[in-house]
Amino acid sequence: MDLLRHLRCFVAVADEGNISRAAEILHMAQPPLSRRIMALEKELGQTLIDRSRRKIKLTPAGELLLPAAQDVLAQADGVYELMAEEPRAMSVRLGVPSGSDLAGLAALIRSLKAEGVLLTVKEFSGSDLQSAWHRGDVDAALDTSERPDGDAQWWAPLGFAAASHGILNGEAMHIDELRLSNIRGSVAASAADPVAADAAATPAPPESRHLLLLPDDAHGPMRAAIVNRLSSAGLSLDQLVIAEHASSAVSEVLAGEGFLLCDAGFAQRTGLEFRPSADTELRRPVILRGRDALLAAARAHDDSEAFLIQLYATVGARRDADRPADTPRVLAPHPTNGLFSR
Repeated sequence: MDLLRHLRCFVAVADEGNISRAAEILHMAQPPLSRRIMALEKELGQTLIDRSRRKIKLTPAGELLLPAAQDVLAQADGVYELMAEEPRAMSVRLGVPSGSDLAGLAALIRSLKAEGVLLTVKEFSGSDLQSAWHRGDVDAALDTSERPDGDAQWWAPLGFAAASHGILNGEAMHIDELRLSNIRGSVAASAADPVAADAAATPAPPESRHLLLLPDDAHGPMRAAIVNRLSSAGLSLDQLVIAEHASSAVSEVLAGEGFLLCDAGFAQRTGLEFRPSADTELRRPVILRGRDALLAAARAHDDSEAFLIQLYATVGARRDADRPADTPRVLAPHPTNGLFSR
């Protein structure tokens, strides 16, 4: 028995209260309709229609069946409508912190689009990203605003960036090398060296000893780590300057207003010179919120592991196991081996 077809006949008769009108609606003759109703009654073992009256009336069994039959037909119609639609692409909204590698994100968008996955990226500053995640504005987020539960597996090593004067030597440095006396002493020593380039032709380093923080590092565990390092190095907390946006931080550094704590990729993308931090605690934990949504998208990618590596790389993060050994402590800053020595 085609149960759906027989239920549809029963509902039509019940709704119209007349077999002739129900037959017209169903575009069929009256005798076949009557036979289907009787076949349904036989299948269910119940009389559904009281035929002793001129006008059709449902029996108690028919009254009980009617709402259930209507629900079954509605669900069946919904299945047909769903299958009639064109397949829709999977869509994932990803939130990222300001200053992320947009070119890297664009490459991921293109690769997923080829697999039928629509990845849209929204950039947020500071704690706005975490708020967007909690509001449900994004399906996933690369969150750097707070330390995740347990030990983070992905971290972004940080360092110090300054305007591109060709004077940073690229070696690992400690935060206490940002003392203004060390900076000036290093430049003076370089100018006194007879084999050094003419001091007048060497661009001056930033006169400010401010340390600028990106919005995503201005609170939570990163701020605490930076404050602890400043205090242990005997530096003033007044040196910290919190940038409102990543772009404003870069502008201030390019204008010689201090140094920016950031990852190497960010410095490279914005034209800043960079020295990695020798202080291993100055690294940014990164947690992928909504991991299941991203992994579902990644499964459409040829290599989901490569996808995740590329994704974390857009915020300068790498797996903790891939982190190089801790950089040994260098000698205390000295006029001949300070921040700007060659």
